[in-house]
Amino acid sequence: MIEKHANMSGMLAPDDLQVLQKIFDIICEKRHIAKNSIEAKREARILLDIYMAGIRSESQLLGMLV
Repeated sequence: MIEKHANMSGMLAPDDLQVLQKIFDIICEKRHIAKNSIEAKREARILLDIYMAGIRSESQLLGMLV
């Protein structure tokens, strides 16, 4: 899921994608969101936007989105 949005927004390294996928999975689990739902797509977009804005700390990202 997160890779589709990442590819639309620019280049990310494999390590970046791993971090984003991990956080996305946690968000979906904690918020009981199906990973293929519209809400999950929205959360993926928000996560990617925040990450691309320069916030790269897993704890900061989780704190903002969970």
